[in-house]
Amino acid sequence: MRKIACAFISCALFLTMLAGCSSKDQLVSKEPFPSFSEVDMEGNQITEEVFSDYDVTIVNFWNNG
Repeated sequence: MRKIACAFISCALFLTMLAGCSSKDQLVSKEPFPSFSEVDMEGNQITEEVFSDYDVTIVNFWNNG
């Protein structure tokens, strides 16, 4: 019974990994970062130009509404 359960879990994990590989959504874009202008917490003006020196950028926007 234990072998059957392990085999079932292994198959389920394998199928889950295969399902994730078949995604047609493109996660990486070669398009330039869109224009924006914001003020940081210290009052400094920030634009998209801060990312021009990097190949990859992850942006996390917060709103202190």
